[in-house]
Amino acid sequence: MTTPQPNPQQPVLQPLPQMFRSGILHLARYAPGQLVALLTALRETPPLLTLTDFAASVAARAALPSQEVLDVISTTISLVSWRDSTGRTSAQVAKEIPSQLASALAEELPSDDPAWTVLPDRLQALLDAGGSLALLLKAGPLQIEHAHFFDDVRVVTDVRPVFGDDLDERPSAALIIHELHLTFTRDGKQEAFFIALGASGLAKIRQAIGRAEAKERTLRKTLSEAGMPVIGETLEWPLS
Repeated sequence: MTTPQPNPQQPVLQPLPQMFRSGILHLARYAPGQLVALLTALRETPPLLTLTDFAASVAARAALPSQEVLDVISTTISLVSWRDSTGRTSAQVAKEIPSQLASALAEELPSDDPAWTVLPDRLQALLDAGGSLALLLKAGPLQIEHAHFFDDVRVVTDVRPVFGDDLDERPSAALIIHELHLTFTRDGKQEAFFIALGASGLAKIRQAIGRAEAKERTLRKTLSEAGMPVIGETLEWPLS
């Protein structure tokens, strides 16, 4: 098969990240049974916002290596973003990919490789897989659609001595100070925020977290009773 040359008026997928390259290659080389197993698992595996966890769950169901599945999912996210930003349909994207990637994948996938023949149909099936994958693709951007997105937190505790007039004498008292370290993402960059607090501050934070957890439990119960799946970092999928 001779792959078509790219149209210079089309937005080209360059540069081609290694994970994106790997995802295309895996998709092209899967046996038919492996492809069916992958698409089924992508639709039916409960969605998790952490891509590595979702990929691991899908891989276990499809009996495929986790890294391969993660590569394919990452490729799908990139292609969906490209599709939506250019106003294309899944069928158009699937048809254009061979010409867009022919030269970039020439070493791994020569132009006469039969995989190029099946790749468009496989890409369209992946882009239109629906189910959990479609929910994940919609929920991911919603989760991070904020000015600041939480990354991590730690509390550093320190003891600060209070000396009297005679510095040669042992400290008269001491302060226990906690410093809250918050790391967050803003405009794609990780930043940090530090704030000092005492025992009363810790208590207020603990109380606020307790209230938030209680509200989340109530909401999860309500949504579960309504048969609505909750996408999260852990498995939350009403099966009834």
